[in-house]
Amino acid sequence: MKNRQTCSLMIFLALAFPLLLLQAQAAAAPPAKAEEPADASTDLIRLNYYPHSGKLAVSPLFSFSTTDTTTYTSPSGITTESDSTSYSQLNLNLQYGLPAGFRIGVSATELLHEGVTYTSFKNGSANSSTSATGSGLSDPTFQIAYRALPETSQGYSADVSLSIMPDWVENKSAEPNQDGTNGAGYGSVSLAVPIYWSSQWNELELSPGVGRNFKKTATSGVLYTDAPYWFSSLLIQDRIHLGDQWFVQPSLGLHSDTSYETTIGGKNYQKGNSFNAVPQLFVGYLASAQTLLDVELTYTSNSSTTLTDLTGYVSTAQNELLAIYLQAKFQF
Repeated sequence: MKNRQTCSLMIFLALAFPLLLLQAQAAAAPPAKAEEPADASTDLIRLNYYPHSGKLAVSPLFSFSTTDTTTYTSPSGITTESDSTSYSQLNLNLQYGLPAGFRIGVSATELLHEGVTYTSFKNGSANSSTSATGSGLSDPTFQIAYRALPETSQGYSADVSLSIMPDWVENKSAEPNQDGTNGAGYGSVSLAVPIYWSSQWNELELSPGVGRNFKKTATSGVLYTDAPYWFSSLLIQDRIHLGDQWFVQPSLGLHSDTSYETTIGGKNYQKGNSFNAVPQLFVGYLASAQTLLDVELTYTSNSSTTLTDLTGYVSTAQNELLAIYLQAKFQF
């Protein structure tokens, strides 16, 4: 287990090294005349902040979350399985500013610990319980973004952001007979267009997005295969400043998937359209011009449905998520 985590850390450092090298070169170079006017987006506490040319933003984030999933059959409504999972994760996001409002970035998450308890049911009553664990580095996400609309005198600004996640890490579910991994099992490409409006004490963000997840494979005793499918998202955030150093920020994320075919153990199923809403609450503190700290809390409940094409058997999973995040953002 330690060898795998050490190897995972080395892979991520190798991916992050080019950004750190760019920062070192920029620091060693003689100061140059600013190529873009200063605006509120240079301040860490602003919602539309981004690292301007020659700046490096480093954002470590620690999260702890619990997920409870209950699976029912239809039309009987009898519970067949109940799963309880806890996650401890550490994410690192690096962004480097380029001239003319461009920046590049890379992020990845180390799953420090995943603990799962599976409880099977028979005739609606709990029958047996097993446990499993998992850990490892996620697939990295590469990003390129552009400040398409610099902040206007009315406070409006906008970005265009492209994110690419390759399928590099094997996906294995945590099972009693195997340790789980942190690979997604699929690659994805997504495009987002965040639009910002800011005043002295209040800021708003509306960020629509669209993307595509490619073929997914996973192992959990049997082989799971999902066909590619499209998804869409919408992020709404309102940052309310309480003076020069503190803010509170309610947020709502909406996510929708199109239906797609999935194969489980050689049997074909149809996954129905899914939709979920994720509310969050942030509290942030600007410790210095180069350091921003915040705490995030989120709770969400949603369901997903699988329909067998041949028999009409329907399985519905009800999911509940509770998570807390501790994040810092540093600018160099």
